[in-house]
Amino acid sequence: MKHHEDTAEGTYQALSEKSKKLSVEVGEALSFISPEILSLPTETLRGFVADPQLSFYKRTLEEMIREKPHVLSETEEALLAQAGNMAGAPSTIYGMLNNADMKFPTIKNDKGEEVELTHGNYIQFLESRNREVRAAAFKAMYDTYAKQKNTIASTLSANINKNMFYAKPAITRPCWKCRCSATTSSPKYTRI
Repeated sequence: MKHHEDTAEGTYQALSEKSKKLSVEVGEALSFISPEILSLPTETLRGFVADPQLSFYKRTLEEMIREKPHVLSETEEALLAQAGNMAGAPSTIYGMLNNADMKFPTIKNDKGEEVELTHGNYIQFLESRNREVRAAAFKAMYDTYAKQKNTIASTLSANINKNMFYAKPAITRPCWKCRCSATTSSPKYTRI
């Protein structure tokens, strides 16, 4: 939580990254569970759903049955879990750039006072009745982003590559519209 108060603070950056890494490691360690359970016959799984002693897990089991045709082997699921740190990198990089490293200039507000532009006050400036304040806020914001255009473009490219990796047929999930098991050319629900 402290990381979100000041994303430039190194101590909390390190703790945040450590927690993300641990989350991926837990996902990898537990990736065998779904393939193991789904190796059981569907009728056995339906019996688990109907069992009153397992009612707490009913929704989870129903979802597992629904996704059974799309779950990968234990090895493939483990590989996907390992990719978690890399998959989160574009978002982490952009978040650090946007929230910690990028500093905006000062502009004059409605009262003629110099005020530092921030993400938090940007909209207030855009809603000003004074056209010059609105124009100054817009120019200051987007000139600052323009200085980072190569980093932002590279981050976007990395994110697109990640999405293309997850969109490959071997790891697609149920139909995005109705979540059925039909194979369509529609966008797929994937692990992202």
